[in-house]
Amino acid sequence: MNERHAIRLALVALLALAVAACSDEPTAPGSQGEDEGSPSPSPGPALAIAEPELGAMLDLPSATGGPVAVSGQACDPVNPIVALRAAGSDVPVSGDALCESFDVTQTAGWGMTIVGAMAATSAADTSFAVRSYLAADRYFAAAGEPSADARAERGAVLRLGASALDDGDREDVDDLATILWWSLKDRDFDPLVPDLLAVDPDVDGDGFVDLTSHDCLLWTEVNHRTGYRVTKNGPFTHGGFQLGRLAAVPGGLEFEMEMSRPEVPLYIRQYQDLACLGEIAVSADGAVRAERLVGNGRFLVSLGADGTPEVEADGIVIDVQSLVVDLGDGLLDELIEEVIDGVKNEFEAQVETMLAGALEEELGPGLVTFLDELELDGPIELPAPLAAALIVDSQLDGLTFGDGHAELGLAMQLYPETPRAPLDPTGHGAVFGGGEPPVFQETGHGVALALKDDVLNQVLWAAWQAGAFDLQELPGLAGSDDVTTFAALPPVVMPDPGEPARVVIGWGDLRIEAAFDAAAAGDAGLNAGRRVDVEGYISALIGGSIVGGSAAAGFRFEGSGEPEVHVQIDSFEGSRQRTTVGRLFEDYLQTTLVEFLGEAVGAVPLPQLDLTAIAPDVPDPRLALRIAAVERHGRYHLLLGDLE
Repeated sequence: MNERHAIRLALVALLALAVAACSDEPTAPGSQGEDEGSPSPSPGPALAIAEPELGAMLDLPSATGGPVAVSGQACDPVNPIVALRAAGSDVPVSGDALCESFDVTQTAGWGMTIVGAMAATSAADTSFAVRSYLAADRYFAAAGEPSADARAERGAVLRLGASALDDGDREDVDDLATILWWSLKDRDFDPLVPDLLAVDPDVDGDGFVDLTSHDCLLWTEVNHRTGYRVTKNGPFTHGGFQLGRLAAVPGGLEFEMEMSRPEVPLYIRQYQDLACLGEIAVSADGAVRAERLVGNGRFLVSLGADGTPEVEADGIVIDVQSLVVDLGDGLLDELIEEVIDGVKNEFEAQVETMLAGALEEELGPGLVTFLDELELDGPIELPAPLAAALIVDSQLDGLTFGDGHAELGLAMQLYPETPRAPLDPTGHGAVFGGGEPPVFQETGHGVALALKDDVLNQVLWAAWQAGAFDLQELPGLAGSDDVTTFAALPPVVMPDPGEPARVVIGWGDLRIEAAFDAAAAGDAGLNAGRRVDVEGYISALIGGSIVGGSAAAGFRFEGSGEPEVHVQIDSFEGSRQRTTVGRLFEDYLQTTLVEFLGEAVGAVPLPQLDLTAIAPDVPDPRLALRIAAVERHGRYHLLLGDLE
């Protein structure tokens, strides 16, 4: 079923269910059922719920719930009201009045609550009214720009396990160690090796062998002091760089690295001071090489006051193994050992400084970029026909490292790019549910993402404010001319009190207007051309679960069980077969309504890394979370998977 077809089915199915509800409700004593060939029955008394108002978002005294006043009136121009019920309570009536009012109290829980009312006349004409409202002890700010009051703290908590940090496979770029290795493996280290490798003596520090003078009989002899000067005579080369290990430890990351066969070609200039006899100066080519350079160290990682990660190198040590200095012919034998010792000492010191600096220069910023890329920012587009753009703003609000894992907390806010109407800064934003992140356990997956219900509800609120649920001129199913909707409330994700592993999505005060040809809808028993015109409100509670999808799709909401649907018909014209039309679409309700809401719920962005900022030459610069399993923990969904 494609997306557009699913949306059409959902809307018309809801309307059709409203039609069926009008004929299937229990009738008062003495009433007659509708005859297929008879005129339409009386519309029933005028029944209206005045309080709570349409689209109400109420304040509760606590998160556990509180009382809500429900009031309204039922009136009939001819027949007295003989029965009245509101919010599950029977309301006493006189039995001879044309108008009766009601004022009762309903206990509301956190989230969306549906309130219904029924009125019947002495002629057995019956009417039904439905109203929904949101209730919470706290709401996020109704902000259309980044705001601390609209941000869900720990809206997402990302745990990177050992395999996400380093799976030991450098062929597949799907872990932090391999990403950082790609940033270093083709690094040109030659510019970091200074041209001057060793010089002695050099008291004045000018980089050359010092001069000395001798007072001879008739002259002053100026010579180089006995010593040497060694310079680089070609590029620094090596046989390969490997980041051997990257592991999380309390406070940061430990690493091990290895560089094989480092080598520097040399030019050696050697001097011997012979006092008044002058000096001997000889030169030769050579090379200094080692079997390998082995390094290890730690990066301390913390979260700065401004929410940005800070990385500091700590104790990087480089060990030069099997160092050899080859000197060409022509040097003074008595000074060779001195030259070799000098080159070894200087080369070890300079290579250690060079490599430690390169690791700090590349790995430190690369790690910061990696952590920054895990933040979820920018616009997301809801697919047609929802066709709305939402802005995601996030920043790190937690960063901890332990043995074998790293945990990153993200404070998140979503708001409409273009609201359908100006936002009231004093009004209510998305409902606030709160909750603590789950305690992570070892699952065998490299990544665990705990996603807060508050983030899902921010998505639904932002989509609602963007007008995503106000669908205009949407063609309906099977010959409908027009279907339009207007959402007075945002959908809301709520815990399922009976099944902790599930959630319930409440969607209330959804106004729908539609007109379609009943016969074209697929029932051969209806006369061709018969018009069905419907206006009304629908409220529904849909139970289900969040399940994983592909790397591209992320996750989706999957309904289970029968949804609870409540219908209020304000206008119903042109059909004499309400039950037939209603039952025609009733079977579609569960899947189509869930798919409609799933377009918005599934729009929550998941971490996707653009690796070009860290390793520009990586073959596939996009890295995404592929979800393998979803668990429910309190007010969070725990998405388990791996980076691919």
